[in-house]
Amino acid sequence: MKIKDGFVLRHVMDSDIVMDVTGKFSGVVKLNATSAEIWSAAAEGMSERDIAARLSEEYGISAEKAAGDVEKFCAAMREQGFFE
Repeated sequence: MKIKDGFVLRHVMDSDIVMDVTGKFSGVVKLNATSAEIWSAAAEGMSERDIAARLSEEYGISAEKAAGDVEKFCAAMREQGFFE
């Protein structure tokens, strides 16, 4: 999984937002804490499977629940054009 060039996560006034530093996308996307964690892990080059395992362990949720949440978030990011 790879984040497209130009999209970055920033922490602004107690909120995590994704913005396009190239200026091609004029909006911002506000992320909750878990989504920001998934984004950051993707930026590190982690796979969806590894991110889900990390979330499962960190939050004490089932591997299936974590995998479903990660898959749903990543699919939405691909649909919006943020992830390749």
